[in-house]
Amino acid sequence: IIQERDRDREFLNQIVNNVPATIMVKDASNRRYVLVNQAGEEYFGTSRDQIIGKTAQEVWPKATADVITGHDAQLLQSDGNLFFDEHLVDTPGNGSRFVTSKRLVIRDGKGEPQYLLGVIEDVTERKRAADELRRTQNFLNAVVENVPQPIVVKSVPSAGENVNEYRFTLINRAAEKLFGISRDQMIGKNVHDVDLKDHGDFVVSQDSEALQANHPILVREHSVKNSNNDIRIVTSRKVAIRDDNGKPEYLDAVRNVVGIRCGAISSNM
Repeated sequence: IIQERDRDREFLNQIVNNVPATIMVKDASNRRYVLVNQAGEEYFGTSRDQIIGKTAQEVWPKATADVITGHDAQLLQSDGNLFFDEHLVDTPGNGSRFVTSKRLVIRDGKGEPQYLLGVIEDVTERKRAADELRRTQNFLNAVVENVPQPIVVKSVPSAGENVNEYRFTLINRAAEKLFGISRDQMIGKNVHDVDLKDHGDFVVSQDSEALQANHPILVREHSVKNSNNDIRIVTSRKVAIRDDNGKPEYLDAVRNVVGIRCGAISSNM
């Protein structure tokens, strides 16, 4: 029986030690660490020998230790199960890390708190990647917004939907100036919603041609009549933006204003 118990204990220790998330356990009576797994050593930035038997105040920088002590107090006053969303901690030897944590109270046979269990997920790299993606997106948005040529992007209808339902998803500042319409009045709408209906068919035909081509298409000189009845002569370059499977998702159109003319002819948005 003793050998079987020892085998079970060793088996459980192996499982806990190889879980990729940080697992740490404290004695509920004195708040001293009694278990830290291998992922915890990496998270702490120090060996478990420097942690086991110590309190948070003896292991962590003071500001972080105070937060941990507060979390422990909250846990003991709760129903025994708490989740703390993404927050910043200063580790003993691994710098500042963004983490989420789940904390549980393990009770004895009398229902008294015996251990405090913490499972911590280090989300630092994920957050950095998300922040970098956001910075890149903001940079690209700023570039598109300040390009002097009018840029218009429309979503492509799914198979079976009406081809007239190409809806505006991006309008830059130069395009607002060209059309004389704010992007708020265009985003989410199709060309028939914002243009004279007798010109919409020409627009849709050019969009369809661009979707069927495997390369950008050039649209000959044509007129764009804005909301003030001013007419600009422009050329357009349209290209379908496709997903990894080659399916068109967006239609991108870049225009170049080449002149001004009086009198309405046709309009292409």
